[in-house]
Amino acid sequence: MSVEGDTKLGRRATGRPVSRSILIDRPAHEVAQQFGDVDHHERTDLHTGTRFHVLEQDDDFCEYEQHSRVGLIKIRQQFHLDRSDRFHQVNTVTGGNLNGGTLVFDIVESGPGSAEVTATLTPPNTFLIRVAGPILRRAIDRSLAAALEEDRADLESGRYAAG
Repeated sequence: MSVEGDTKLGRRATGRPVSRSILIDRPAHEVAQQFGDVDHHERTDLHTGTRFHVLEQDDDFCEYEQHSRVGLIKIRQQFHLDRSDRFHQVNTVTGGNLNGGTLVFDIVESGPGSAEVTATLTPPNTFLIRVAGPILRRAIDRSLAAALEEDRADLESGRYAAG
């Protein structure tokens, strides 16, 4: 799956994508709501080592900052989340180390009361990404897997209350 150029902001993420999928035992509409609910992620410190701060939002978008760490590297990024299609949510990095990269969540119903989420991170095509690519791709893969597992646990435990 390629997400190259898949943003309303006109930026292009041209690095090699990393994808991970997970099955979540909750209805697709609830999963989609939780993935787009940055306020919930900020309030609950849902993802280990990652902090969120909402800057501005409405029903179809959210501008937010994210502070995280990959190994010893501290990363501070600003994102634009396009959630106009709840089942195809596009996070575009608008500021920070991976400016122009995208993180896309595709959510599909996989059976009665369950959904499959595929997260695809496409980094920008920068010198650092090209040089550190193989190491960075492994770190991204581990981070995506861990984050998806934290979202699954949040949803399946009932901690997330869809509104």
